[in-house]
Amino acid sequence: MRFYQVEVKSNNNPYDVENLTRDKERELNSKTCKLTMEYSEETYLEKGLAFISGINPIVISACILNDKSEVKDLVKTLLKKMEIEFTALLVKEISMSIFFADLTSADRGGRIEDDWSFACSLGLDDFFNQGRHSNNYSDRVVEEKKTVSDLKKDAEDNFLGLQYTNELNRILKCKTRTKFVGHPAHYIIVSKNGDHRRIMTRDMIAALYKKGRLPSKRYTIVDICDRDYSSYFLEKIYKINEGATVMLKVNAEDVENDGFKRRGLNIDDICKIVKDNCSKVLTIFSIDSGSQMLKDKIMNELLGVTVVDISEDIYHKDSAVKLITNFAERDGLTVSEDFIEKIKNSERTYEFDDILGIYNKWRHEYLGTTVFTEYKKFVTHEVEKTDEIKSDAYKELQEMIGLSGAKTLINGVINFFKMQKEYRLRGLEFKRPSMHMVFTGSPGTAKTSVARLVARILKDNGVLSVGNLIEVGRADIIGQYLGQTAPLVKETFARAKGSVLFIDEAYSLIDDRKGLYGDEAINTIVQEMENHRDDVIVIFAGYQKEMQEFLERNPGLNSRIAFHIPFEDYSSQELLDITKLIAKNTGFSIDGKADGKLLKIFDDVRSDESFGNGRFARNLIEKAKMHQADRLIKQDLQFVSDKEMTTLIAEDFDMPEVAQPKVRLGFTV
Repeated sequence: MRFYQVEVKSNNNPYDVENLTRDKERELNSKTCKLTMEYSEETYLEKGLAFISGINPIVISACILNDKSEVKDLVKTLLKKMEIEFTALLVKEISMSIFFADLTSADRGGRIEDDWSFACSLGLDDFFNQGRHSNNYSDRVVEEKKTVSDLKKDAEDNFLGLQYTNELNRILKCKTRTKFVGHPAHYIIVSKNGDHRRIMTRDMIAALYKKGRLPSKRYTIVDICDRDYSSYFLEKIYKINEGATVMLKVNAEDVENDGFKRRGLNIDDICKIVKDNCSKVLTIFSIDSGSQMLKDKIMNELLGVTVVDISEDIYHKDSAVKLITNFAERDGLTVSEDFIEKIKNSERTYEFDDILGIYNKWRHEYLGTTVFTEYKKFVTHEVEKTDEIKSDAYKELQEMIGLSGAKTLINGVINFFKMQKEYRLRGLEFKRPSMHMVFTGSPGTAKTSVARLVARILKDNGVLSVGNLIEVGRADIIGQYLGQTAPLVKETFARAKGSVLFIDEAYSLIDDRKGLYGDEAINTIVQEMENHRDDVIVIFAGYQKEMQEFLERNPGLNSRIAFHIPFEDYSSQELLDITKLIAKNTGFSIDGKADGKLLKIFDDVRSDESFGNGRFARNLIEKAKMHQADRLIKQDLQFVSDKEMTTLIAEDFDMPEVAQPKVRLGFTV
């Protein structure tokens, strides 16, 4: 299906007369409408439709249904019926959206009866209302008339790479066809640079049209990831593009995370439609990252169809230096030797956008420090990457007492997430790994506090969009009645979108018998962990032994846990430091003479199974304040200094009773 505007050069244009009155124009429009509608009845099923969209000069807009019909034949017959003679017909291909606009203009002018009926008769009813206003697909026409030299110069000036240049030369060397016979190949264009993908697409269509391998210069861009496309709607897009091109913009990460399946259309459906229409419609897959997984999937689904992979060049050392030198020569600059050496000594491989970013950074600094020295003091410098994670939350974590093992692992977690981001920036796309965690340790080892900081840190580093801590227990996600549990779990995950879902004492979900509400909750949690792998991080917390039993309860649970972070009990010295910090944060201090007594207390209580670590230290402070109050109230307060009132001494701290181990009665052997 093709759309055209044909400007008619005529010596007897009925609209081009002096003193054309409004009544006379309406009369002419009425006559035009009648003749057009009569003519459309004869042609719309086999050839297409034509109508007058402009009157001075006369412009006829037309839709041609197939390759057997010629737009000039359709226009000539309409002009003959209207008794309009012509000296020349200037044909211009247009997009479907412009054709719709012409339909509406003709309807408002009274030159056709109804634009909607016209669109429906052509099978365009699904596109007429939304096609002109959709952000999810758009059709365009390659209007530039480029010579072979122009096309080759575009490839050279824009550094489009060897694979593209080879395919362009292959197209241009082919024999020029006088009749369209089908498509010998379709394309996958892979580039981070959107301008490059656009230039490649437009220039290849221009070259294919020039060589007779495309009847139409129109192409429709379909952004699969931006809307809920159905197979029906995509098939309709292919139907109206017979003889033209469809460019499918596909997001690699969405395919790898089964994003299409959640929206009702997956890569298998897309490739089936491509394959069914491969002889009539040229397909260009446009991908913004070098996902080998996605390319392999497309190739496997399109077995039997020739697909040319056009990926941008990979640059390394000398080739990277050559590209940077080319950039500099284009800009009339000279790259410094130390900058060249830095590139040569690097083992990294680069894509075009990587090199362009490195060059632009050097260029801006070079202009500000060497060419225009007046601005040298204003040149900004990049902050070291290690500072990226040093948000307030990160500093707060580092300032926490103890937790050396947990801090080390959490630093590793943060660095891991940062590397995933760098992989994506370089186009090294992999299936996104699981991000969920398990915190194991005794009560009072700051698991909840650290989880809250982790949420904030990941928000600061762009891993999470919200960064809250949603804390739940058994009572929050286990329903009282059959059928309540799964919806509660799903609602909890929805509430935690963009944040950390913290499930404390997760083993409390386990029931005495299998198959009860607890198992339903665990099974649903596993399912939602997968469904929300991109926007929710789950942290399970509890005792080491019990957590192991919990993870073994469901085979799929343990495999989805990426990080196991143990929280060791605090040492006596760490507990003393924590106690002093708690006192300081509440406006008190501890007399140095109390240190020995406190260390003795901590040595004794750490062997108790019910010992609460940081919680014990907090309770110890609260009791010491009460004892201090009892001690001071017996004195004449007018002689008690402020320092005495805010200082806890050894006498204020009680030695708690430690539970004695049970003695087993019986004989020893």
